[in-house]
Amino acid sequence: SACYGLIEASRVAGDMGDDNSNDPLSVFEPWPGRKFVNVDTTSLPDLSRARRLGFAESGLADVVFFHSNFMETVDMFEPDFPGRLFAMFRHPVERVNSLFNYLQDATWERTYSPETKGWSVQQYVDSLGPGGHDWMTRFLVGKVNEPLDEYDLELAKLILKEKVLVGLTNRAEESQMRFDAYFGFRGEDPDVKRCVKELNEKGGTNKHSHAKIQPGSPEWKALASVNQFDIPLYVYATQLYEEQGRMFEVHMKRIE
Repeated sequence: SACYGLIEASRVAGDMGDDNSNDPLSVFEPWPGRKFVNVDTTSLPDLSRARRLGFAESGLADVVFFHSNFMETVDMFEPDFPGRLFAMFRHPVERVNSLFNYLQDATWERTYSPETKGWSVQQYVDSLGPGGHDWMTRFLVGKVNEPLDEYDLELAKLILKEKVLVGLTNRAEESQMRFDAYFGFRGEDPDVKRCVKELNEKGGTNKHSHAKIQPGSPEWKALASVNQFDIPLYVYATQLYEEQGRMFEVHMKRIE
């Protein structure tokens, strides 16, 4: 919404503090030029409401953001009104380390965890329940706390291959160009390019500075131990990124 002027469905509706449970679907503008559908896509009740009210058929949203309610979000769409899924992937150890540090300070987050301030990485790992292990694999296959196995990993890979346009955080600019080309975003608009460049230079809108951990260190090994399925899934995502890149090479040649 900030750079492209797209209408979002995201958690913004929930963060505004309004109870939308009885409201029809509509677009609101909490900040000048930034528009959102009045659906909190991180809320299970709101996702149910959105489906009941015909969210997909309404065509109100250009883009939908969601975090952990993958199956429920997909369920909002219909065969005649499908969605197309794209995602940015980050190495699981880096992602969990970032989350651990971020939630110690992020008072604005629902999962703010001040009690973890001063903890070691190992203490954090020891505190995680089953749902804190291999988050991405669980997210894709719909298992919250149940044990994972190799079948789940293969299913998650299949979902990525068949359903997801892959981006990588360590190749963010290139990934963004792919999203622009695939979805027809206004990535070549000078104002959009300037806005995106400024956001990228700042590291996004919600950047958090924290100490990095080195591969092979005790901290890295501890975090890797709770990502035994997510790490090979990430490796597969990087392979898919290269494979999908060939599609964009063909697209660019056609343009030339």
